This record gives sequence, C-alpha cells and structure tokens, in this order.
Amino acid sequence: MTMSPGMLANWGSPKEALREIDVSPTTGAQIVLLGGLPMRCTRERMKAELLAEAEVVIDEALDWHENTGAPTLIEVEDILLKLRKRLSQRMAEIMLGDQETTQPVAVPVCPTCGRKMRYKGMKDTTVESRLGPLRLDRGYYHCARCKSGLFPPG
Repeated sequence: MTMSPGMLANWGSPKEALREIDVSPTTGAQIVLLGGLPMRCTRERMKAELLAEAEVVIDEALDWHENTGAPTLIEVEDILLKLRKRLSQRMAEIMLGDQETTQPVAVPVCPTCGRKMRYKGMKDTTVESRLGPLRLDRGYYHCARCKSGLFPPG
C-alpha cells in the first residue's frame, strides 16, 4: 500500500498509516492489520463477541425448554452439555484468535528441504482440542522449492 502525504495526515502518524482492514476467513469479522499483521483485540471487543455468543446459546436453551414438554434430567443434561461444548469451543476460538502467534518472530524452516519458508498470510485451519475442533485463523507459510506449506505450532 503506497501512502501519500494526504493519507498520512488523515491517519495522524506513519504507524497508524500502516493500518488496514482485512476479513477473517473463519468468522467473516473485520480484522485490523498493522503492517500486514493482525492487531490484538481490545478486551471490550472480545467481551462483546463472547457475550453475543453466550446470548445465542442461552436463547437456544430457553427455546428448547419452552418447546419440550416435561424433559427428564438426562434430556436436560444432554442439551446443556451440547450447548456448553459449543460455547466453550467458540470462547477458545475467540481467545486463541487474539494471541500474537499469527506470524512467529523466527521464520520457520521447511521440514523437507531446510530452506526458510515464506509467509503467505492468514488462513483458516481446524485444530483438535480437548474442547473439540476449533476453527482458527493462523499464519501460513509456504516453501517455494518443495511446494509444501505449514501452520507453525503456537
């Protein structure tokens, strides 16, 4: 992105001029980028996302309760465990998505040929966790020589 003096004046400082907006491949939410890397979310934004997700889960539980005659304890437990799992997964996705592990300081080396890999941007990946599968946006790297790619651990 080329910055003109007018753009710098509108942004206020050269650092702010490096800000861009991208869209999360996982959630479709807007991501603020600084110098091409995602910026951390504010506590308020994370809280708002978590509360919105909790409200959806609570509404589903109450809808189920209103539409179910006289459920047994096992039926109530089953629906609440299912909803709890989904809410826990979403909370983990939001919290992990805020970590600064999108582009590690050390560029990873290709496990096949040993050459440094090139950062290719944010990609959607699914990782298995104790909460179940989590969809995360992670920094993705590619080896030009081997044509292989990887998501560094983190």
